[in-house]
Amino acid sequence: MYKFLGTSDFLAVSYYTSYQCTNGRDLKAKIPFQDANFIAEIDKTLPRSPTAPWLRVVPQGFRDMLLWMKREYDNPPVFIAENGYSDTGELNDWDRIEYFKVRP
Repeated sequence: MYKFLGTSDFLAVSYYTSYQCTNGRDLKAKIPFQDANFIAEIDKTLPRSPTAPWLRVVPQGFRDMLLWMKREYDNPPVFIAENGYSDTGELNDWDRIEYFKVRP
């Protein structure tokens, strides 16, 4: 793993969803991921975005990723480039509000 050596001013992050990865080869995965030596699975019980069915709502994954970057790279400045939950443009956006709620 590469260490953050102070050669960058910040990290920029785009986050959409999280996968559970295990060692192994997934021969049904799209190329080039067949040779990546990991199997990525997503919890199909998680809510999904109405406009992007592949996007499962995993806010805990976003939090975990930010905490990992803080520890791994000695707490650098982080800019969130993209994040969230796509919707269909409704005004009472309860699903997005639920996504951004703070959880312990």
